[in-house]
Amino acid sequence: MKPIELSMRNFGPFENETIDFEKLGSMFLVRGNTGSGKTTIFDAISYALYGKYTGARQSLQKKALRSHFAPESAESYVTFTFSVDGAQFRIQRTLPSTYTNRNGKESQKESVVTLEAAKNGEWISFPGKNNETDAKIEKNIIKLPFDEFNKIVVLPQGEFAKFLRQNSTERSETLKKIFPLENITKTVEAITAKTKEVRKELSLIENQISRIEADSTIEEIEKKASELKNELEAGNKEFSALSTFVSEKKSILSETDSKIKKIEQAREIEEKIKTLKSQEKEIAEKSRRLKEAKKAQDFVALITKTENLEKHAEQIEEKLLSANLSVKKNEEKVSAIEKHSEEIAALEEKNKDDEKKLSELEKKLTLITELEAERKNLSDAKSRLLSASQKAERTKNEKESIEKNIIEILAAENDGTAEKTSQDSSSALRALLEKKHEKETCEKEAENIFEKAENAKKAREEALKAAELFSSAEKEYLRAEKNLSATKEILSELEERQRLYEENNRAAVIALTLKKGVPCPVCGSTEHPSPAKASSVSLSDKIESQKENKKRCEKEFEEAQRNFMAAKARAEEKKNQAGQFEYAEDYEKALRKLESAKAERKRASESYDRAKKYNESLPQLTKRFSEETEIVANEAANVSRFEGSVCEKEKNVGKNDNLPSVQKEISLLRMIFSSDTDKISDFKKKLDEARNSLISVRGEQKQLEEASRTALEEKEKAISELSEKIKLSDFESRDEIKKNSLSIKEQDNLQNFIENWKSELKSNETLFESLKTAENMEELKKTKDEIQKNISETESKAEWLLKENQKKSGELANFTKTIDDYKKLEEKRREISGANETLILLSKDLTGDNPKNIQFADWILAMHLAEVIDYANIRLHELSMGRYQFTIEKTTNRGNHGLDIAINDAFTGQNRNPATLSGGETFQASISLALAMTDTVESHSGGIKLESLFIDEGFGTLDSAALKTAVAILKKIEMSNKKVGIISHVEALQGEIPSQISVERGHIEIV
Repeated sequence: MKPIELSMRNFGPFENETIDFEKLGSMFLVRGNTGSGKTTIFDAISYALYGKYTGARQSLQKKALRSHFAPESAESYVTFTFSVDGAQFRIQRTLPSTYTNRNGKESQKESVVTLEAAKNGEWISFPGKNNETDAKIEKNIIKLPFDEFNKIVVLPQGEFAKFLRQNSTERSETLKKIFPLENITKTVEAITAKTKEVRKELSLIENQISRIEADSTIEEIEKKASELKNELEAGNKEFSALSTFVSEKKSILSETDSKIKKIEQAREIEEKIKTLKSQEKEIAEKSRRLKEAKKAQDFVALITKTENLEKHAEQIEEKLLSANLSVKKNEEKVSAIEKHSEEIAALEEKNKDDEKKLSELEKKLTLITELEAERKNLSDAKSRLLSASQKAERTKNEKESIEKNIIEILAAENDGTAEKTSQDSSSALRALLEKKHEKETCEKEAENIFEKAENAKKAREEALKAAELFSSAEKEYLRAEKNLSATKEILSELEERQRLYEENNRAAVIALTLKKGVPCPVCGSTEHPSPAKASSVSLSDKIESQKENKKRCEKEFEEAQRNFMAAKARAEEKKNQAGQFEYAEDYEKALRKLESAKAERKRASESYDRAKKYNESLPQLTKRFSEETEIVANEAANVSRFEGSVCEKEKNVGKNDNLPSVQKEISLLRMIFSSDTDKISDFKKKLDEARNSLISVRGEQKQLEEASRTALEEKEKAISELSEKIKLSDFESRDEIKKNSLSIKEQDNLQNFIENWKSELKSNETLFESLKTAENMEELKKTKDEIQKNISETESKAEWLLKENQKKSGELANFTKTIDDYKKLEEKRREISGANETLILLSKDLTGDNPKNIQFADWILAMHLAEVIDYANIRLHELSMGRYQFTIEKTTNRGNHGLDIAINDAFTGQNRNPATLSGGETFQASISLALAMTDTVESHSGGIKLESLFIDEGFGTLDSAALKTAVAILKKIEMSNKKVGIISHVEALQGEIPSQISVERGHIEIV
């Protein structure tokens, strides 16, 4: 990500500021006083991309950086344009805000983010909600989560110093955010879970095997199963023989039972035949009754027809009587209604007169209504005329008051000495503008004087500081010179002692080179039973160490000498610069003059602005007064017109006529007219209904008279026909025929009963003849009892034997199942163990159950940290001038192995805790780690190009040499086509980095 442009509206101390990064060099400096808003620039970039702040501000709420000077209605937002691999994007993200709604309650306006991409010279928006846009920015464009961005692109104050001092557990959590282990952690969890399942399954199988062998071994169980199998085979053979005997006996018993049942059945049928023959008289009577019913059947239809016709004739006669009564009642009703005809005719004549009178009253009502409307129009016009006159008067007074205020403002500026009556508002405004220009000129003069005084003060302070630095450098130079001299003396002494040691121990030195079988260079012997030994300890190691110390001291001396000369030159330069301001005015006096000039300029400017604001409203008031005067004239004309109209309409209305009385008279007349109309309508309706009803019942009466004659004729004809037929039959009367008649169903039932009796008697006689036998019943029963006894005894014995066999069979099945289960479990255990042997071993290695007791995730983090340390040491070695190197301490405790960082000090050869470093040394280590983290992430996160680096670290803790080295390292990064931004107060950086952003009093300027 490389920045192109950043705009901030009501964000932090900035009201409306824009930074064009393309006007800056590849490396730029952000400078300004403490609290001016330098860090806010990097916060704005982070907020635009992620909606979060960097460094210590991460805990702030989003709306915390909304400007307190912004009006409630004004929006706060950041717009950031940047490129990634050449593609350009633009993000705008608003800050949440609080506003007062229409109901006077406070409401929250949430943050909104928009994303656009440049395509063919146009900005194309990406659709989606806030969370979708945030995900696209993080995953598809920047390709870094916020925690990584906050560590390797933006380096907030103190972040890596904190990382440097963390313990291994805290450092592990930080590294997990920078080098996410989600995939590795998921893999380890999956393998661990699978291993747990396998172990659980194996444990379950082993428990089942243990339960099987709890009482007996598998070999003992197999032996018992074999014995049971032999016993069961013998028992089954015996049971089979007993079953055959019982089957034979049951066959004989079945034959005997058949014979007994045959004799018993013959006896039952003989009794049944006797019972059937006893019913012969009853059957004869039923046959006679059936014969009489068939004779009567011929008369049934005719009798039914005759009785139906008789009943129908009676019903018609009853209806005819009812119709005669209805006709008489309707005739009486029509006659009663017709008696009121004359009364209704008179009422109709009265209605015509009322209708004419009602029309005349309505015309009068219209005239009165129009008059009332004109009177109201006149009243409204008078009200509007009064209101318009008052409004015009107020506008006139307001205009005069504003003109008076402008003249009074000028009088106030002149301490009341101006001639108010001799000036108008325009000339007063011009005088105020001249006053404003005059005060601005005075302020600029005071600023120039103050600037000279300030430069003089700063030059004196810098000269004093340069003198102090010169004194400090001189002391360091003398100390380094003294250390170098002392080191040389110690080295000379050690070399002299080593020379004496070598002279005194030459034999021992030769002895060190002797080898078995090789002739001695002194005596020529190939055997060396007692080689010479050194009389004292060699000083070679100390000499080498001291030589290294000498080199270091020489380097320190050279550096101190350079610093001393540079400090001396700077002290002289600053002293000369301070001399140039010898005659500058006193700083405090110049400051007071400047503050007084600013106050006067501010007062004059405010007076002019206030008068100008008053003056700006005058044209509008003049125009408004003209418009309102015109409205007054128009309303006066309306009043005159409405007064004439009212006089004209009053001539056409009587003096005693008024709207309520006419309306009341019309309402009463309409009510009477409506009531009379309803009476007439009701009379006509009732008369029509009565006449129609009479016509209807007369028609029904005529139809019933005709139907009655027809019904009587048909009835007489049917009765005559039935009488003639009875005379020709065996029956005496209609009642006798009814008594002997049966329904068809009853005849069929009776016929079936007779035929069934005959059939049953015949079939029983035939069956009895077939069942007759010579067998003796008593003999057969005696034989049956003997057979049943034999069967019972044999079945009891077979039942006992069967139970025994079933018991043994169950035991054998259990043994067989146990043996099969054992074999299956053993096979499954071997199969699972073999198939998952590698998985179990891998799980142990990944979870720390290994010789080094290190979990795989910790090992991965240690590898990442080692790579970061390798990159960091390249820069730390250069920054510390070869003194310091990072090293990873090896610990024997379980936990986060390989995550403990120490600092190796070349001066002492010992490792140091990072907490013991000075402020400048801590910065050197921190910046080295930060840059190394950037290198590592870029090399590992394929496709991510970290095209920018923003540093908000403590350059002020470095001396001049370390500062130059740090800038040189950053310039190397700059050469790799990266945009490097630095926040710092250090003045020396201003000379090293020409491209700068100046932040002062909420204003940003590129210099």
